[in-house]
Amino acid sequence: GFDVGTHYVYADIGYMCRVAATRWVLALQVDDTVPAHSFLNSTEPTESNMLKLHARISAASAAAGVPELELTESELASFFMSKKVTGALVDVPTLAVGDWMVLAGDAAHAVSPFAGEGANASLEDAVILADAIRLAGRDWLEEFNRVRCAD
Repeated sequence: GFDVGTHYVYADIGYMCRVAATRWVLALQVDDTVPAHSFLNSTEPTESNMLKLHARISAASAAAGVPELELTESELASFFMSKKVTGALVDVPTLAVGDWMVLAGDAAHAVSPFAGEGANASLEDAVILADAIRLAGRDWLEEFNRVRCAD
């Protein structure tokens, strides 16, 4: 199954995170230049759209080598009635900026604004940063970057 709080990355297709026993965050990349992706921008939970969404999630799960996310018809339908986010989520190559500063929270992690993960990432960053300062001494920047960039 899926562990609560663990992010499952589906290669270049998107990611999923189980945030509670019955709550999920599913982010799918939509390439507007690919006609086959147009259904993902629909607000209509038609049978055809839900079948295509299920097929896309199944393919993403297989490609990533993770368990398939089993969604009910109601959950699939809710995808089309949810708010859509446009724009790009950008990963940064390092969280250590200069010799004395680190990026944290939304500035450091590519998260969807609707996922509610920015504040959580900030808190995790603070704990990891405190541990790095306490345990790594003068190498705290490198230690923070090593531990946190992996996430």
